[in-house]
Amino acid sequence: MPIHIENSCKQAIGELAQNCNCRSLLKDRYVFIDEQLDEAKFIQASRICTAGHHIITNLIESWGRAAAAERNPAKQGQIENKITRCSPFTNAENPESIVIKHPHAWLPGNASKVRARLISRMMVNMGEGVMENANLHLNRFGIPTIPGSAIKGCARRMALQALHDWVDHINDPDESLPAEARLRPHPDDLCAPCCESFTSPADMLAAIARVFGWVQSDWEGDASDLRWAVHNEPEIISAAKEQIRAAAQFAGTVAFIEAQPKSDPGIELDVLTPHHTKYHNGEQGYDDAPDTEDPVPVYFPAVRPQSAPNHYIFPILPLPRLKEGDLASAEIWLLHGLELFGIGAKTAAGYGCYEAYEPPEDLGDYENEDTFKNRVLDRLSKSGEYPQLKKEIEIIKGNPKNARWIPILRERARADNNTKKRLKKTDWFPKEWISSETTP
Repeated sequence: MPIHIENSCKQAIGELAQNCNCRSLLKDRYVFIDEQLDEAKFIQASRICTAGHHIITNLIESWGRAAAAERNPAKQGQIENKITRCSPFTNAENPESIVIKHPHAWLPGNASKVRARLISRMMVNMGEGVMENANLHLNRFGIPTIPGSAIKGCARRMALQALHDWVDHINDPDESLPAEARLRPHPDDLCAPCCESFTSPADMLAAIARVFGWVQSDWEGDASDLRWAVHNEPEIISAAKEQIRAAAQFAGTVAFIEAQPKSDPGIELDVLTPHHTKYHNGEQGYDDAPDTEDPVPVYFPAVRPQSAPNHYIFPILPLPRLKEGDLASAEIWLLHGLELFGIGAKTAAGYGCYEAYEPPEDLGDYENEDTFKNRVLDRLSKSGEYPQLKKEIEIIKGNPKNARWIPILRERARADNNTKKRLKKTDWFPKEWISSETTP
């Protein structure tokens, strides 16, 4: 049997777990593996996708058409056997994810939140799943998240690259720039904003070590990325160590917490199509990669790009030894790292790209001025619509974020004497909003 399920569970979720609509369980617990079925990996990857049920149903229907057209009884029997084995999937439902309204409500008040929107497909944690190289990082509710370790790595990579570019410009300055500018990052360098708050490369190196922490090997040997960032210049390294009084190891002053989307972005199938599988496997007769092989599509799940207002929230938590500027530096490094380098697998091919996201101003229960005018202001002079207006006044009073609309309402209510008199006679319109002596 392709999926090993206890008998008590089979009654609830089916023999192939076709009635289970939890992405996390389908990905890690109830994995569909069938060595006799070439399409097994495709089906498994499809099961956790947003439209997975439709993808699998279309596949099985295509088998049905192929069986009807097949004249060879043996091959026709093989196709029909596949249909029989996978037929339970046609009764499945698309996997669901639970939307958590406040995923980071537990964060302390001094925590920071970097917001960025995914603008391309993303793949994170690809090599750590049951299905080799076809994994995603899902939390227990089936929402695609990003591990804190990956976030920290993205921010650290950005900081080190920015410092490397800065030292490179100092060693080989642009002679067309003024003398002072030659000691700063090149103005055309996209990494330059990551260095603005530092007076020297030594200051920035000390901040990088302090924010992200270190072990002894980070300062030694040719493999040290801290040394690479400053072109292995001993003066900069010594000055930085003196600032932080480097111990053998240090955990850092900032913690990068798992990032979650504002709402589920969805998961979709992606495909990679190797054209020379036998050549890469070193098979005899394919040493020169002849164009005689059939392409072998490899399907895997990927997180969908997001559209506004959906975005990812990247929490950054200050730790006890935080120094002034550390949190702000971590924010800048992370945001620029997400925009310039991306996060996850295949970033060089355009995956995992983000852009900074600024949430729009919260206007309460009214999207814009036209909405407020239609629902509230236009009804002030129409006593026949006062029942609807009364409901709107209750809405305004019930949400503190609607306070921005009260001055506009107050001004309009006092502008016409007849409207003012009618509103005074009601027992639901706040008298202070039509009084000229008080302010709301």
